[in-house]
Amino acid sequence: MFGMISLFIIVTIVNVFQWLSPRAYAVRASGGMLDATQWDFSRQGVLSLRGEWEFYEGKLLGPEDFRTGGEIGGRLVQVPGGWKNQLASKDKHGYGAGTYRLLIRTNEAALYSLRAKKIRMSSRIFMNSIDLGGFFQFASSGANVPKLNIVYTTAPVQLTIPHTRIAAGDGFTLLLQNDGTVKAYGRIREHKIEVPYSLTGVQAVYASNDCGYAIREGGFVAALGDGCAVPAEVPDGNVVGLVLDGGTSAVLMNDGTIINWGREIPAEWKTIYAPFKSISGGDDHVAALTWDNAVVSWGSGSTGATSVPDDLPATTAIASGINPTVALLQDGTFRSWGRYYLEPVPEALSDGVAVEANDNFSVALKRDGHLVVWGDGEQLQPPPGLDGVIAVAAGRSHIVALKSDGTSVGWGSNRHGETVNPAPSVDGLSWLPGSEIGTTKASIADERLHDGRYGDLTLKYRIGAAGSMRQPYVGEDSSDLGYDTALQPGDELTVSPGQHIYVLAEYEEEGDKKVAYWSDVVLTAGQVKQAPDDNNNNNNNHNDDDNNNSNNNTNNNNSNNSKTNTNNGSNTPASNNGKETVFVDVVIGGEQPADTAKVEIERTKQANGTISDLVTFDEAKANEVADRAAAAKQQIARIVIPDANDEVGEVRMNVSSSALAVLQKNGIDLEIYTDNAVIRVPIASLDGWDEAFYFRLVPIREAALRQEIEQRARTEEAVRKIAGNDDIQVVARPMIIETNLSSRAITLTLPLRDVELPQDSQERAAYLKHMGIFIEHTEGDKEVVAGKTVAGADGKLGLQFDVDRFSTFTILHIAALTGAEQQVGTHAQYVDGYPDGTFGAERNVTRAELATLLVNSGIVPADLDPDEALFPDVAASHWAAANIGRAEKAGLLVGYPDGSYRADASITRAEMAAVVYRYVKPDSAPSRTFPDVPSSHWASGMIAALSGYLDGYPDLTFRPDAKLTRAEAVTILNRMLKRGPLNGGAKPSWPDVAPSYWAYADIEEASTDHAYTLRPEGGEWPAE
Repeated sequence: MFGMISLFIIVTIVNVFQWLSPRAYAVRASGGMLDATQWDFSRQGVLSLRGEWEFYEGKLLGPEDFRTGGEIGGRLVQVPGGWKNQLASKDKHGYGAGTYRLLIRTNEAALYSLRAKKIRMSSRIFMNSIDLGGFFQFASSGANVPKLNIVYTTAPVQLTIPHTRIAAGDGFTLLLQNDGTVKAYGRIREHKIEVPYSLTGVQAVYASNDCGYAIREGGFVAALGDGCAVPAEVPDGNVVGLVLDGGTSAVLMNDGTIINWGREIPAEWKTIYAPFKSISGGDDHVAALTWDNAVVSWGSGSTGATSVPDDLPATTAIASGINPTVALLQDGTFRSWGRYYLEPVPEALSDGVAVEANDNFSVALKRDGHLVVWGDGEQLQPPPGLDGVIAVAAGRSHIVALKSDGTSVGWGSNRHGETVNPAPSVDGLSWLPGSEIGTTKASIADERLHDGRYGDLTLKYRIGAAGSMRQPYVGEDSSDLGYDTALQPGDELTVSPGQHIYVLAEYEEEGDKKVAYWSDVVLTAGQVKQAPDDNNNNNNNHNDDDNNNSNNNTNNNNSNNSKTNTNNGSNTPASNNGKETVFVDVVIGGEQPADTAKVEIERTKQANGTISDLVTFDEAKANEVADRAAAAKQQIARIVIPDANDEVGEVRMNVSSSALAVLQKNGIDLEIYTDNAVIRVPIASLDGWDEAFYFRLVPIREAALRQEIEQRARTEEAVRKIAGNDDIQVVARPMIIETNLSSRAITLTLPLRDVELPQDSQERAAYLKHMGIFIEHTEGDKEVVAGKTVAGADGKLGLQFDVDRFSTFTILHIAALTGAEQQVGTHAQYVDGYPDGTFGAERNVTRAELATLLVNSGIVPADLDPDEALFPDVAASHWAAANIGRAEKAGLLVGYPDGSYRADASITRAEMAAVVYRYVKPDSAPSRTFPDVPSSHWASGMIAALSGYLDGYPDLTFRPDAKLTRAEAVTILNRMLKRGPLNGGAKPSWPDVAPSYWAYADIEEASTDHAYTLRPEGGEWPAE
């Protein structure tokens, strides 16, 4: 009996111990690494992150500090046992500054969440470089993440300036840009806000009702607004929070202390409750949040706003209006106090993440991105359908919400444009050829001059270059925007095809002229009167515009920049002597083509089958190229001489002295682009040269001659000195290049055609570092140079180097040759932002926009001739008609069973999967399934076969019928193009796409022209 009791007690103790000691403790971090590759999350459950973490005492670090892999002085500590001890300071136990870091390895395709408990609100937690902030319960790591990189930074008595992006006062709004500058909208005390150009490095914006303020790096405060100044009581530096309304003012310092004037905070509170985390103020009171998540308030008690409830639970954030104060509780609910007659917090309001207040109303931001407004003023209810909000600002009588795509939406009073809503397009405006050559005629629907909302409208215009006039916002003063010429129906304007006409519709309010509508119009050749013999052959690079209704904004991804045309040219019949004329492209802009001319090649085919090309670049052709280059604001002319079948044995390029003079006068660099070599002649290198010049290019195909050259390359002393005993490989056929230019710096690129490169990116990068060029000069001397590896717009790799003498060139691979640079290439932008300067990552992509993206990115050839009248619902005048036709002819975009195309409908993720499938043509069997994509779904097979191109969501769904976003679109297109993502840029290109955004690197890749080097771990770095 005793034995059974003992056994029972032992079993009970073991079970209780196992229950109290979670099974997750079986895996512990060691040396700053938690190896969870053997952990079965589905069976074993949650994994605790205890064990040895890296600890960096006194340092507040983020992912960028660890990216270089340098030594930054960390040591190992036990977590969680060492939390408090490591952060203890001499002055106060449990307070200090430091950073903890842990790397996690796992075999899981995705680690779904990170749960943190009892983390102070001053904390910043990063997971895979994403800033999760200090208030969260769940965060997805995304798909296909092999490890987690968690950085936990805490600084209870060294507060950082909160990154406040938006602030609003009485009739004005402030927006903080990603580059640290501020944009101001509206007026302060009836004066327009002028933001100094010198105001940079801003980290937060703040608004009292009467003045605006910016907090710069280091906590320095600057005032914005006529008659506004920084109060003398505000310290010069280390400021992280402000309350400057009414007779109770306060400043929160970065050490958690409060400086106060007017109605003073009780002196003993500064000792009892300090350090403080945040402050907020109304008209005549201040509320402060303590580190114990309690609220204290002082100032005028007449409104009851300082009467903090005794039973107030732990609080996350506070906001004060003129009369009320609102607390956001840790459970996501809200409590308010103040005048008894104020509208209470709506019942069942929960899941909050932020709160704002002003006057007698309050605004709650929910975790799902929706807003709830309560209090005075029904006009302050948010617009229907507003979602995706990440920050909100409450002015005296207006509200502005900042969305995740960087756009802002405002409502309420809009006396001076403070709601920051971009002016919509002028309707009823179209353009027809004028009566004189070089003119266009304005046609305006009469009803647009008498608007039901604004009354009588006046139209004004300006003609300028692309981007010379910004898009204004509704209600903004129009008097100082530069529109000084009235536009009447029937007016004829002198313009050229491709020029921009900016049209402004203004209305009058209390004697002031204000903006109602605005349009950026780009004219095509069909809308401008042409000379009779011109045949409208103006190379309509702006054919995306609607000829009948040209008020479409031009920044909606509709640019039609073509890629380099590498076709075989158009031929005339060969004559009896074996000669024929071939017309090839002269591409204006080189890698970034903006226009195209044509030049003749005299192609001769000998009896033995040898083909030779002669290109003559004369003065007439040079003048045409110069005119096109000036119109496109380009300074490069690339003559493309194709040899798709590798049959041209010689190319000779002759440039006359008069043509050279034209190039010199206009500062145009000349490129000769062939499949065997690319020669770039910087015009600066030809200073003082006034004679005709030529280039002759001969690829060595003859086996005996090639073998002889390769043998010389292997035995030459200049090569052996470098190689030593290492093997010397001749990896590409030699080239002979001759010219009469002497001692002139020329850039030469030899394509790596027929070179077998390693498939693995790391191995390929290592291989390319050991490549060089053996040069045999005609004077008899020989040398080996280490070129840099570059990639052209077509993705082909080559070795690029500068040379001032031309002879025989042979590409070698020598293990001992280490002077070559990393693989470098260039990628061109293929997607634009919106007129307000934002990218709009979460906006949906229409089927017309996708067709244009496919063409602009080069996936669909820009020179593909579209079929006419392809879809009954796509008019020939539709801005994307040509690109829709090209995408359909390429077999990537198809219509619906009823024959329609639905150009302006948003494309779905399933439809995008079909596009990718048709382009990639995967030969592998379907490899994955999604619970929300049944086998009966029309795209199920294609979705299953596209692993690596289209990912699912963290909840393991695919959502085939969801609308494709712009962020998703460029990410998928980059994968189709096998380019990017672009990491580590100097600063974000878009104010609405932060570096923490999941698609940031792919958006940068698609929306910027850039040179790059390949990263060993995949993706790209910007090249110097």
